[in-house]
Amino acid sequence: MIEATFLIPLTQNGNGNGHPKKLWDNFHAELCDTFGGFTKECKVYGQWKNDNGEVIEDHSWKYIVAIDSNRTAELESCLSKFKLVFDQEAIYLSVNGQVHFI
Repeated sequence: MIEATFLIPLTQNGNGNGHPKKLWDNFHAELCDTFGGFTKECKVYGQWKNDNGEVIEDHSWKYIVAIDSNRTAELESCLSKFKLVFDQEAIYLSVNGQVHFI
């Protein structure tokens, strides 16, 4: 097993609104059903520059999931699906020290 961590911003990119509880519940159920569980560690703050050079501030939940090393693509697929649902431009994912932007 390897450790994967990722960040899910608390608000939607399009309108700045928070995500509804049902969306969080669906996401958590998907993580449990697919990977057997997760840890929602803490809220974190960060900034990044988008393609237009604008500085974007994000407050996010940090998640930890233990996965078999051959299931990285499956986690990327799950996050890709929820990236659209959470209305995000990208999701930060670190798997065993390797960073991916979904």
